[in-house]
Amino acid sequence: AGPKEGVQDVDAVLKSTMAWAEDHVVRLGLCPHAKGVVQEGRMRTMVQPEVETEEDARRLFLAEADRLVSTDEDSLPTTLLVLPNLFRDDFEGWNDFTVRLEDDLDEGGELEHVGDDVLIAAFHPRFEFGGLYGEEQVLSYEKRAPYPMVNLLRTAAIDRGIEQGITAQTIADHNEKVLLEEGLAEVERTFKDLTGS
Repeated sequence: AGPKEGVQDVDAVLKSTMAWAEDHVVRLGLCPHAKGVVQEGRMRTMVQPEVETEEDARRLFLAEADRLVSTDEDSLPTTLLVLPNLFRDDFEGWNDFTVRLEDDLDEGGELEHVGDDVLIAAFHPRFEFGGLYGEEQVLSYEKRAPYPMVNLLRTAAIDRGIEQGITAQTIADHNEKVLLEEGLAEVERTFKDLTGS
C-alpha cells in the first residue's frame, strides 16, 4: 500500500519534472550537459512514488547505476530518479542520504564498483545553501526541483566537459550570474507554475 499523504500521480510528477528540466535547467543553462539529452528525449526518467525508505532508494540507485554503466552511452546518456515520497519535506534527511550515497561511490564504499563510472547530482524542493539572505536566496534554486531527485551522470561525460573547460567552478559562476539576473520573484513564479501550487 502506498503512503496516505504521499504523491502517487506518476503522470503529474513526470510532467512537472520535464517542465522543470526544460523551463528551469535548460532555459537558464544551469547544467551544460542537460540541453541535448533533455531536448532529444534521451534522459531516462524514472518516477518512483513507491520508494519511501533509504534502503529502497539505494536498491533502485544501484540497479539504475548498473544499467547505466552496462549500456552504450549514445543509447543511455543519463538517468534521473524522481523520488517524490522520499524525504520530501525533510531536506536534512535527504542531504544526509545523498552524502552517504556519494561516500559509498568512493573507493572502499559499498558502491565503489560503479563509482569510477557514475557521479550524482541531487536536487530537493527545500534545498538551501546556508547564509543566503534577500535576493541571494535565489542561488538555492540551482539545486531545487519540484521533487527529490538524483541524477546519475557518467563520469566520462563530465571528464570530456572538463577537457573543454567546463568545470564545477565555471558552472557555479554561470549559475550564480543567471539566477541573480533572473531574480528571486521570477524563479519562485516559475516553480509555482511547475507544481501548480
